[in-house]
Amino acid sequence: MDKSEIVSYLYFVAKYSLSIFAILNPFGALPVLISLTADYSKEDKAYVVRKSSIYAGFILIFFVVFGDILFEIFGIGIDAFQIGGGIILAFVSMNMIFGQPHKERASSQDLTEVEQKENISIVPLAIPLLSGPGAISTVITIASSAHTFLYHALLVLSIGIACFGVFLVFKSSDRITRLLGRIGINVLSRLMGVLLMALAMQFVIKGLLLAFPVLRK
Repeated sequence: MDKSEIVSYLYFVAKYSLSIFAILNPFGALPVLISLTADYSKEDKAYVVRKSSIYAGFILIFFVVFGDILFEIFGIGIDAFQIGGGIILAFVSMNMIFGQPHKERASSQDLTEVEQKENISIVPLAIPLLSGPGAISTVITIASSAHTFLYHALLVLSIGIACFGVFLVFKSSDRITRLLGRIGINVLSRLMGVLLMALAMQFVIKGLLLAFPVLRK
């Protein structure tokens, strides 16, 4: 392996690490994280931050490896994924708008609390806010153009680096919580609920336009 090849590999990792990090957009998901974990302890919040970053990475890696095969087997298109992700996000945003971002935490039993922390780590944080249709379609596209095992491995490494960046951003949410206070978080939660509803509808609209091109006319 000569120097030019090493530089090429490093460029590949740097380019797609930054690209995937930008598409994951942890800054856009940060207000949702703050809202959903407003009543969590420091340890619980750290758990959600860690798990959501890990799950987002696993989801993207899964689609790098199996995306084309899975979509082909089940006849799923990215349009259907966008519509489904939009519907999920719409339900989450409705709870935020009406001040019930984590109403599922009705039971005080430890098992229920663990399940809830696991739930919000996966939905809506890991998917669709982080590894949503855009991120998934991006890594599938990159993987389809990476024709060797080495480049697939480098793509997986790029995803890992990007998700570590997400973890670092999410980890700073405590400082933002102290800065805004509870009233500020409540206001931000409802505002983000409205914005997320708009984002959810945008997901659905994009999916419908892909599924029914005649609607573009």
